[in-house]
Amino acid sequence: MKISEKLVQAYGTVTDALEKYGKPAFHYGLIPLIIVVGMTVKQDGRRPTLAQLLSPM
Repeated sequence: MKISEKLVQAYGTVTDALEKYGKPAFHYGLIPLIIVVGMTVKQDGRRPTLAQLLSPM
């Protein structure tokens, strides 16, 4: 096998692994990340409570 063929095969393996494990990690980690960022950002000198972040109004 040529080096270029090995690189193409390795690239395919890496992209398959990223798609298999990366998509679920991103989907399950996005909402908790938004909640944590929302709780750490101060607005008007005070932090919102968890109930305020999760409630629609």
